[in-house]
Amino acid sequence: MMRFIRPLSLALSLALAAAACSSGDLTPTTPWEDTAVQAAAALPPPPPAGTVCLEFNVPALGTVYGAPVGTPPGTLVFVESAISVTTRRFYDAALTPYYNWTRIEPGQGWLGPDPSARLNNISLQFGFGGLTFVPSRVDIDYHDKGGHENLTFNGVPLRIGQLETLGGGGAAIAWWWAGVNKEGRVSITGPVSSVTIGGQELWIDTVCAYP
Repeated sequence: MMRFIRPLSLALSLALAAAACSSGDLTPTTPWEDTAVQAAAALPPPPPAGTVCLEFNVPALGTVYGAPVGTPPGTLVFVESAISVTTRRFYDAALTPYYNWTRIEPGQGWLGPDPSARLNNISLQFGFGGLTFVPSRVDIDYHDKGGHENLTFNGVPLRIGQLETLGGGGAAIAWWWAGVNKEGRVSITGPVSSVTIGGQELWIDTVCAYP
C-alpha cells in the first residue's frame, strides 16, 4: 500500500510530576500546552552500524504484564539488548489513570508477524542507562487501532492525545493511514535517557537506540 504522510496537528500536552518512590509511577498535574506544530517527514533510512534495537524477542508470545497478572505500576518486567522495559499507568484526556495490560503478540500491519507489544490502557517506559552509549536518537515503530496515546521522554511534560499530534520539542512522528488504522514511527532526538509510550489499542515494536 502506498503510504501517505499527513501533516501533524497541535499537540495536547500535560505536565508531569514524579510520584512517590514507592511506586516509581508517573502522575500528571498542572495542564501544560505545547504550541509546537511538528511537520511530518519521510521515514529515515535503516539504522546505521552500532544501533541497538529491542524487538520484544525476550518474553514468550502470549506473555502478559499489568493488572490481570498482578504486575504493579513501576515494575521492571524485562531487559532486552540492555534496554529496560517498565510498566507505567496510562492517562486519558480527562487525566483519569488506567492500568490494564500489555501482551506480547504478533505484530499488526507494517510491524510484520514478529513479536510486538500490544498496549491496552497501559504505558511502557524504555530506559537506556544500560547501554554503553547515550542515545542520540530513539525510534519506536507503531500500529494504532484507536483511542488516545501518551508520550513523554527525558522527563518532559506528559503528552496525551492522538499519537500523530504529539510531536515537537524533540519528538517527530511520521505516519500514514493503513486502511482504517494509523501506523508510523516516533523519533526522539537526544541525548535520550528514557521514553514512555502508552495507548488504548496500540502495538509497538522495534525500539532502536542510535549511538
